[in-house]
Amino acid sequence: MKSIIVLYLFALLLILSCINQKTANNTSTINITGKIKYCIDIERNIRNVKAVPLSDIGGSIDYIVLETTPNNSLRSIDRVAFSDSFIFVNDHTKLLKFDRHGRFVRQIGSYGRGPSEYSYLNDFFIDQDTKNIYILGAGIILVFDFHGVFIRSFKVERNVTSFDLSDTNKLLLYPFNMPVNAINTIERPYSWYLIDMNGTDILKIPNYYKRTNSPGILIRKSPLYSFGNTFHFMEYGADTLYRLRSFKPEPYALFRLGEMKLDYDPAITKISHDDKIFEQKLSISSIIENKNNIFFRLNLGFSDTLLCGVFDKNTLNTYFPAGNVFRNDIDGGMDFWPEYTCNDTLLVDCIDSYVFLKNFRQISMGENKKQNGSGYDLNLTMKYPEKKKELIRLAESLKDTDNPVLILVRLKQ
Repeated sequence: MKSIIVLYLFALLLILSCINQKTANNTSTINITGKIKYCIDIERNIRNVKAVPLSDIGGSIDYIVLETTPNNSLRSIDRVAFSDSFIFVNDHTKLLKFDRHGRFVRQIGSYGRGPSEYSYLNDFFIDQDTKNIYILGAGIILVFDFHGVFIRSFKVERNVTSFDLSDTNKLLLYPFNMPVNAINTIERPYSWYLIDMNGTDILKIPNYYKRTNSPGILIRKSPLYSFGNTFHFMEYGADTLYRLRSFKPEPYALFRLGEMKLDYDPAITKISHDDKIFEQKLSISSIIENKNNIFFRLNLGFSDTLLCGVFDKNTLNTYFPAGNVFRNDIDGGMDFWPEYTCNDTLLVDCIDSYVFLKNFRQISMGENKKQNGSGYDLNLTMKYPEKKKELIRLAESLKDTDNPVLILVRLKQ
């Protein structure tokens, strides 16, 4: 089971470097235009590890405790989305709606096989303009309003596992990527599908890297996000992040891994899995972006070990925060790594309540001199020591079994 999870995690990677300029099945040719805007040299800067205070990227911090009731316990958090008045959270089995204070409002949709139900919740997105919610199930997208009322549904590719929504009413779909071989004979010629809100194809973007090794890696998710109202995406095995402009993929950022890059089609055997060389190879698992920075995560070999890196868009420097976190010098509480962005002004992390309480007790007892083996001192001067009282009250209100806590960091004005 563990090996499956490792392959599953490692599955989040690179979908699209040099997009194949000829598409299959008589679809039109895709022209790649434009110059790469950013060069992110990971190989050269991999040893540029430093303790980074949270105040370097944010000006304030807030915490939202998601209310726990017998009917809304979350196994984990797969995605968080914010509207003006609400927070939406999913854990693959259900989508929950909370107000901006964390009070539970309702569940959106329900588990099942009926016309308005989902047997599995792969992904979801909210449209703040129309107040509609799009839920990606198994081969179908279900549409609800913010009150949880079912509106309609439409079919999509059976193997789609994640998607993104643009403000131009287009959806970009990612079907999972797996090698085509004697075991799996289903060929998946495309990495991405751009569709309209009825499920009609607008554009198909082909795979560039053809994988055939067996047993190989199943790539369930690959970097995909919207920034500046534009889709950004990367194919597994690639080193180039693309953006979609005027229905054309355009190179956006080059992630230079050099000799450290993991092969795009590794065979997962006991020999390769235990090979020390593979333990040093890197692959990109996730990317998010705001106006100042590109935040990315790297997988180390076939393990679930992650390295967190930052590209500063203003200085064009690449660095790796020690301990894979930003040191919380704002209120002295939990350290922070952004998992999500919201409206380019908010960075969001989430932490299980029992982990929150454990870390808080360590901080309160002065035991947290070192974290994650990083070996650096945590004695930071707090910007707002008066906020420590709020943190204490929050910790006193929590139980280990409560739903996760959201940590919100607002950018400096």
